[in-house]
Amino acid sequence: MRAIDQLILLCRWIIDGQLHCLCWTLQTPPQLLIYKIREKNESMDLASLIDVKVKLTNKGRSVFASRSFSKGETVVVGRRVMILPQRTNHSFQIDFDLHIELDEPARLINHSCSPNTGVRNNKFGAYDFVALVDITEGNEITWDYETTEFVSIAVPECGCGSPSCRLRTHGFKFLPVKIKKKYGEFIADYLKDSTCLTEESQAHFF
Repeated sequence: MRAIDQLILLCRWIIDGQLHCLCWTLQTPPQLLIYKIREKNESMDLASLIDVKVKLTNKGRSVFASRSFSKGETVVVGRRVMILPQRTNHSFQIDFDLHIELDEPARLINHSCSPNTGVRNNKFGAYDFVALVDITEGNEITWDYETTEFVSIAVPECGCGSPSCRLRTHGFKFLPVKIKKKYGEFIADYLKDSTCLTEESQAHFF
């Protein structure tokens, strides 16, 4: 077995007097990464442990729950890595003219037209991924790309497998009003303008 398959890297740092731990473990098979991310819970001033794991699937690296999550619980906390000059297939839109890159595992969460998490703007200039339903250990973590992207180029052919699959992502601008309102508060803040929520445009692609 290669040395990298046995590597266990433990990073510790102090932020605002709170010890945070990131435990990144490479195990057999080497495609399995276990992330244990300790986040500060400001309301209780305690740390809550958020566990997800990243596996290699037919969609590439994908994020899975390594414990159960209740509806309304934060599953993954995303952090802004950099601001990008324009949208890309892997960027996250944070405002009409602002596209960013998130850290892992947030950037690895796949799209679904019937996702189990929704997005919420956070203090890190990025998004939290919040459980929309109860999530069982072992389930893949997904979100709807169109809840942050006004116009989306990321999924030209959707393979989410949902019975309500929309076949491709066009962007929030083109979503039916019924779907826009279904997500409630769990869309990007900049899309909560009443015009965005009530207008529906026809997508045209050539």
